[in-house]
Amino acid sequence: MTGDGARIGWADLSAWTPWRVAVAVITTRAVLAVVLWGVTGGSEFTSDVRMWVEVASEPWGILRGDPVAHPQHPPLLPPLIAAVLGPLSAVLPTFLAIRLTMGTWEAIAAALTVHAVRDRDPRVRDAVAWLWIASPVGWVSSALWAQDEAIAAACWALVVALTARGWWAAAAVAAGLAVVAGKAFLAVPALAWCAAGGGAAGVQRAVLAAVPVVAVYAAGTLGGAGVGAVASFRPGNAFGVSVWSLMTAWGAVPLAVQRVASAALAASFGLWPLGRALRAGRVDADPVGAAMLAWVLCWFYHVNPEYLVLLMPLAGGWCTSRGRVVEMSALAVVAWTTNVLYGVVDAGPDAAGFKGAVARAVIGVSPVPVAWLHGVALAACAVGLGLWAWKRTEDARSPRNDERQAGCPQSDLVDGR
Repeated sequence: MTGDGARIGWADLSAWTPWRVAVAVITTRAVLAVVLWGVTGGSEFTSDVRMWVEVASEPWGILRGDPVAHPQHPPLLPPLIAAVLGPLSAVLPTFLAIRLTMGTWEAIAAALTVHAVRDRDPRVRDAVAWLWIASPVGWVSSALWAQDEAIAAACWALVVALTARGWWAAAAVAAGLAVVAGKAFLAVPALAWCAAGGGAAGVQRAVLAAVPVVAVYAAGTLGGAGVGAVASFRPGNAFGVSVWSLMTAWGAVPLAVQRVASAALAASFGLWPLGRALRAGRVDADPVGAAMLAWVLCWFYHVNPEYLVLLMPLAGGWCTSRGRVVEMSALAVVAWTTNVLYGVVDAGPDAAGFKGAVARAVIGVSPVPVAWLHGVALAACAVGLGLWAWKRTEDARSPRNDERQAGCPQSDLVDGR
């Protein structure tokens, strides 16, 4: 920036338009996927890819209540995967097609999030843009591991974007659809978003959000599946990143006990930021929702590193500087390191393919047993998640405090924005 005239360029804070961010995201993910394809020789190393291909092969099966292979997923997730994976699979190998599918949804989520903060302080827009483009929270999940959380992020980013434009009814319906198309965890920020309406408006938001959830699961129930398939899903957590995964590694607490205890703790801590905001007389949806979701991820027994992506559509409420981008990136590095170390322990030195090569390399350079490193990383990740959740809870006490200090107009500080 020089003089009174603004020279627009990619280095300027104002230059990060939603379209430019989307292009940057999909381009970096495509490059990373191609590089990974070359390094691995196209040999798949994550079993989730087969699962997504199977899920996409029956896009409406869960909604109809058909006996599909993976009924635990949200009913509207399969058609969203299939909508992008189908065309890409026609021209690309599955290794690339599935990663570009998740990268495409990540680009959509990034564009919607940046659009939602278009009227905010330039430093906030800059930080949110760089969070999506550069942070390993996103690109490791999509371009490397082909995880579906980018779809859930896009679903909630739509809620945030609609809210920013003042389209409350549409945002309410989108909030409900996000739960049945993205991730059940999105019910947590949905609660904060409904509470931000206050009084009768909050009740109206909750009713409108509940309609698509009830309708979708009712359709599945009529077909013979519905909520039962989700309720009966009991995943393990040896590959997770919460403190409960450390308990599993030690054999200290049975999974059945973990499920009950973690649900109680996640609910108690998750509602804490909302309770504080309600007592203060103001609920700012993004920072309160981020704090609530962070506590749930901190305490629930089944949490994987890619779940951190769910916090990114709420970035307008917490990612107010590049320092915040670094914080979240550091947490993501610890979480993914934990996951990789588990993979090394699980695979062992005799595993075949790319996974075996990585396992042998890590075991060869590790000065101590990798299982010990995995335990240390789990402990570090649990502490990091707790500290991050605590800081977001403090943020929620003073909504947009960083912007006030930066001279952001008071008129920009709107509830639910």
